[in-house]
Amino acid sequence: MIFFLNWVQMTLNWKKIERTEHGFPSCLNVNDDCWYAREYIAGGSYQDSETNSLIHNFKKDHEKRCKQEWYYKGEAIKKFAQELNYLDFTDNTVIFIPPSYAHDAAEYDDRFEQTLDLLKKTCPNINIQKPIVRTINKEPSHLGGPRDYQSIRQGLKWNGFTHLTSTVVIIDDLITSGSHFTVCRDMIKEKYPEVPIGGVFWAKRIEKVIEIPDDDTYGECICGARAMFDAYCEKCWHCIFYCEDGEIHDIDDSGHISSVLADGSDREEQCPNCGNNTFRIEYHEYCSYHNHTFSKDD
Repeated sequence: MIFFLNWVQMTLNWKKIERTEHGFPSCLNVNDDCWYAREYIAGGSYQDSETNSLIHNFKKDHEKRCKQEWYYKGEAIKKFAQELNYLDFTDNTVIFIPPSYAHDAAEYDDRFEQTLDLLKKTCPNINIQKPIVRTINKEPSHLGGPRDYQSIRQGLKWNGFTHLTSTVVIIDDLITSGSHFTVCRDMIKEKYPEVPIGGVFWAKRIEKVIEIPDDDTYGECICGARAMFDAYCEKCWHCIFYCEDGEIHDIDDSGHISSVLADGSDREEQCPNCGNNTFRIEYHEYCSYHNHTFSKDD
């Protein structure tokens, strides 16, 4: 049941995350009702798009507090609250995914509390709750922290609802794999199996599209292969390629195919970015990272 259709207003073009989309978050299932308003370019800087700038500013850590750039964090918080206000949360229970640090940690960031406090001023009937809290600090995922289900779950604790309405909405700023949403969804379902749960994300992660120059260097894969496996590190989301001849390639910072990491005989390669050895693999006849086929003549 797509219960969000009752309250989603399309003024900002909020969109449902569909299974048919390329880059569908790997941890979501077909029954998850999740929505997003913007697209965040993976690996991009704040200069790549307005959304990238907003997300980067929204996530600024406490070390920037005394610097002039802290102003932009406050502006991003206001912007997120304004765009959430396009949705009607009346009589819904709204929670946010706990950040990476426990509430009593010096590094704790209250950006979601500030966002929802602003939202409540324009939607006074919203039921804001904190049923899940963090008890174990972890490295933020966007800085290379763990994204696997068990690592996320072991750092969280069930705190319970003081009041629960008919629908729970989980809010976060950015959805990548959906693992954090999945953990929180499951923790609620264990206590309230019948309650509908959905997700609202300010932005969804998409791959950066880089044009490859039409020359012998970048017009095709350096080994001549066209069929590729896109492999994304599950920890830091660095991208590598498995070519059809078995070679494994890295990409450089500009997105171009670069060094050969392995010849295919050793399948226990590590991520060249963070050292992790768990990859999510997708088969393509083109490089979805570049959105370009590996053939000069195509």
